[in-house]
Amino acid sequence: MVIKSILPKLNPLAGAAAKSKAKAKPIKAKVAKATSAPADALESTNKSAAVASITPTQAPSAPSIPGVSETFPVQALESLDAKGLSGQTFMLDGGSLRGLKLRTRRIIDGDKPGFEILFKLTSSKIPGLLEKLDKAGASTTDLSFRGLELGEDGVAKLNAAKGVISTSSTHAPPDLDNTATKWVRRLEDQKGGVIEVVNDKAALAVRGLVRIQLSGDDKTCNKQLDGLIKSLGLQSIFAPPTTHSKQVHALMHVLWQVDSKQADKLAKGDLDKVKPADLVKTLEKLGYSKERISGLRYEDTFEGHFSVVDPQQAEELAKAGARYLYSTVTSPEHVLSILRNGQKSSLQRYEDGMIVNGMSTIADFSTGGAVGVFTRLVTQDAIYNGQGWTGRTYKLLQSYKQLGRTDWYGWNGDYFGRRWDLDSKVNFGRGLVESIDDGKTYKTTNELIFTAGNRPENIERVIATTESDRQKLIEHLEKQGYQPHNGLSLSEFVVLSPKFLPYGPSPYDVTDPKKFASEALAAAKTGSSAQLRWFLIEGPADAGAKAELEKKCLLDPKLRQYALDAAKISGRFAMAPEELGKLIKQLKSKKTKEGPKILEALVKSAAEALFRSGAKEAAALLASKPSKASYPGPYELSDDVWVRIYESLAKLEGGTTNPCFELAMKTRAEKLLKDGNAGFRKFLQSTPLVNPADPAAWLAAEAKKVAGGGESLELALFVAQTQPDSMGQVRKQLLAADGHKTVEILRSTLVEQKDLGMSGQELNTLLDSLPADSASKKVLFDEFPDALLRTGDADLLAKLEAHHGTKSPQLAINDSTRWTQLAEALVAKKGALPAGFLSNVLGRGAYWLQHSAEFMKRLGELDHLFDLSDPTAYLAEATQNWKAGSPAPLKLMWLLLGPEETRPFRAQAAVATLRSNDYYVRNALHYAKTYSGKDALPLDAAELNSVMKQLTDDPKDANAKTTFLSTAGRQILTKGDATSFGLLKAHFEKNPSEDPAGQLGVSYAPMREVLDELAARKDDLGKQTYRWLVETSASHALKTSRTEFIAHVLAQKLDLSDLALDLDKALALVKQIAESQYYYGTQSISEGTKWLLFRGAKSPDDALMEKIIASIDKWKFQPNQKKGFIDALSELAPDWKAKLQTA
Repeated sequence: MVIKSILPKLNPLAGAAAKSKAKAKPIKAKVAKATSAPADALESTNKSAAVASITPTQAPSAPSIPGVSETFPVQALESLDAKGLSGQTFMLDGGSLRGLKLRTRRIIDGDKPGFEILFKLTSSKIPGLLEKLDKAGASTTDLSFRGLELGEDGVAKLNAAKGVISTSSTHAPPDLDNTATKWVRRLEDQKGGVIEVVNDKAALAVRGLVRIQLSGDDKTCNKQLDGLIKSLGLQSIFAPPTTHSKQVHALMHVLWQVDSKQADKLAKGDLDKVKPADLVKTLEKLGYSKERISGLRYEDTFEGHFSVVDPQQAEELAKAGARYLYSTVTSPEHVLSILRNGQKSSLQRYEDGMIVNGMSTIADFSTGGAVGVFTRLVTQDAIYNGQGWTGRTYKLLQSYKQLGRTDWYGWNGDYFGRRWDLDSKVNFGRGLVESIDDGKTYKTTNELIFTAGNRPENIERVIATTESDRQKLIEHLEKQGYQPHNGLSLSEFVVLSPKFLPYGPSPYDVTDPKKFASEALAAAKTGSSAQLRWFLIEGPADAGAKAELEKKCLLDPKLRQYALDAAKISGRFAMAPEELGKLIKQLKSKKTKEGPKILEALVKSAAEALFRSGAKEAAALLASKPSKASYPGPYELSDDVWVRIYESLAKLEGGTTNPCFELAMKTRAEKLLKDGNAGFRKFLQSTPLVNPADPAAWLAAEAKKVAGGGESLELALFVAQTQPDSMGQVRKQLLAADGHKTVEILRSTLVEQKDLGMSGQELNTLLDSLPADSASKKVLFDEFPDALLRTGDADLLAKLEAHHGTKSPQLAINDSTRWTQLAEALVAKKGALPAGFLSNVLGRGAYWLQHSAEFMKRLGELDHLFDLSDPTAYLAEATQNWKAGSPAPLKLMWLLLGPEETRPFRAQAAVATLRSNDYYVRNALHYAKTYSGKDALPLDAAELNSVMKQLTDDPKDANAKTTFLSTAGRQILTKGDATSFGLLKAHFEKNPSEDPAGQLGVSYAPMREVLDELAARKDDLGKQTYRWLVETSASHALKTSRTEFIAHVLAQKLDLSDLALDLDKALALVKQIAESQYYYGTQSISEGTKWLLFRGAKSPDDALMEKIIASIDKWKFQPNQKKGFIDALSELAPDWKAKLQTA
């Protein structure tokens, strides 16, 4: 939804929907400061949004954006709906809030309701709030986000998922503090409200982020918020925006795009004193007209986000060559998700409780790129020069109108979204577009970053680079009931384009094509070819101007390549077939000096256009110059292009009898058929080429003829055009013919569709009638045994077993994907299968199925898959002989992940697995943990206890116990019972360890998560486990500076005694850390030492410092390291510098 034009006079974009009908009235509020709002604001233009004006003298009566309130009910939170993951967005104070934006949402933590309020401070406001928090006794911690899920009432519920933002050295800003545990100040006031503020040295994407957490009913939350506002002086944050603050904020956004240095300079001053009129004058000097400035507007660009839009900016960049943007994803499921929900930045996902990482999430937080979604810009020259896509399978093509936003920035290479030292000439506008493509070199890895997210309405096409990927996506979208938002059909919306698609805004307004063509031709002759190239490739169809221009260019040696490029890119000529035919005749005559050269160039560079013309002269020309190219295909045309040629020619008058069509079929059809090309098969099914009067009789006779050595193309075409539900009888005839050519045709039908379409009885009868050396038998038995097995016929299975014997117990299926597909097909009909059939077949594919997460997750559905009457013998077999064709892997995984009938044997199976000497067998526990879907072994507390009891202290069990503890440690700590905890403690009492947390697999990030989970528990077992883990982990975690442990300790405000330490033990740890450090370490004090000295306070512990001074001269430092340590410690504790130096 669009907002209000920022300055006088409403100038909405052409085509924008409903304007706001609200009359403007003044808003009475204190003047708030505006922010320069760096590149973290919003995303693309919503075409259905409303527009309204913001004049310099008057604020609108309604909010600037319909649905975005400008008044926050500080003392009436009960009036808020604030449901959903994104909650409710407000436009408030312009001096402290970055982007004027504040969000709040209702949350439920456990069974306790509350609110969460999120906003970002402008950079100048961060130090002041941090100082207030320090004076109030705030602790330091790291920045973590908890997962959220929606309850039935639409309220966000906190769950166990957690994402912790850590440092990254990839393109890190120079002022980044690498101590992530110090990024956040956290304060809980007396009324229970909590505020967290991220400092100005943290990862760039989160600097200034503020989260206020309120807990309790609405009245309690009102009191908590009131307490925080008054104690920390946050009143201006929640104040309504003024006309002045909106205007200054908007104009500063625009200025930031065109003169970032001046905008930054103004932002460092007092924005209350900045006059909108002065900013307008500045922009006018930079080339902005009054009309353009009047057209600025706020716009709701993504759910929970808004910013300032300059529609003319998008048009100016289109004139500079910008055509569209794109981003890429891998799967049809991901495409659909974005088409329905849009794209979210990493920061937006984390704030909304979606703890999902992208390609470089942590690095993007450091660089600042996590504030936005990444796109690549495609330019006109890149399209015309035949450049191709980069990235993943599907390309989401997005409107150039997003460039009208003023909250984006970019680079001409891959900088991970770097967001510091931005320059208007390098990172914005025309300068960026021209650096991405200077007409000679297109920078394929360019990146444009749009804040918060992209609306799905901005996606105008989805591109696939192969027809099979295109069909896969269309089928998925159809199945899910998706209809494109722009009114296109799915076949129009999902486009095949291996190279950049000619698409985007027209940079020219052509009212007289002949005049335009004449001017373009004249300009090209002087060296300016942009108009000519555009007109030839994308110019409007007309009464002949384009065709005439095309002909002139082909005959002009200096302009010929432009016409050839245009024909190659668009795949067709502007000339009608008759005109092209006349030109070819002219070029063949002796009248045209360069005729042979031009004809050669046409075949080499514009073969597709020649074929698609349908001109008989073009067919003769192509036939006279047969192509020897093998890649990507004859005439250097890819298979998808050949399909496009067939489709295009079939629509012409004469269609499939056209000489160009006949030549194209002769040239490539056989190879497409052999490869089972999906696009060609679809074309044939919609345009049958072989239409016998009696199909059944013709098929039988033709198959017999081909099997005897006759021409096979016509039969292959007939087979390919047959609809899938009629394929059974076709395959039956091909098998019965039993010739090498018919087998070749049969093979092409089974490339993707593995179901033969025949019953087991029919196949048995047919195979029995064939000779022993049958070609049909051989191809089925050796290449498509899974097609036979899909019938579920026991006799066919017996035939396969007899054929392959012991040489290939896996029946020649050596592919995880094929085994998974076969397993899914058989499981779907398991009730109708003969006894033992399913276990026999799946057992043969166990070696591959163990790696299929999709199938492993279905083991719980397979009752009575194997016989458990003799568990001992069963386990012995399941933990041995893990080779191809052996059922052992599946037998073991079924015990661990199967239905309830397997549960009595799970602990025993886990022990047998752990005791195995086979690495692959032992790894089964890892797979079971992964496939359980809970990142935990499929064992309950009693089963965990049973495993622990069975694993003795015998040295033979040492490795088994180590593996079990590292695999199940977290589960024992958080899900075990009192017995589990007792067994765990007993183990470490008998086997002391310096790092039990490490042995339990909960070092680093899991350590923080486990400690937080245990600290939140109120039961006695939870408290005991927490205390044990903290106490046993403390020394090692501090010595090795485990930041996750230290962050938790700081957040919980723990002291030495909570860690089972005293001053003497603390001194010993500081000494050990110092003595073990080498040069690089003693130039700074370790995080563990810092905690031991300060423990969350501003100054070090006096008693511990005295002990250090009294003993430091006896410490055994590494050579030449003592001075470095003392200097670093003196810098941390300047009041102790003299004593330290003396010591």
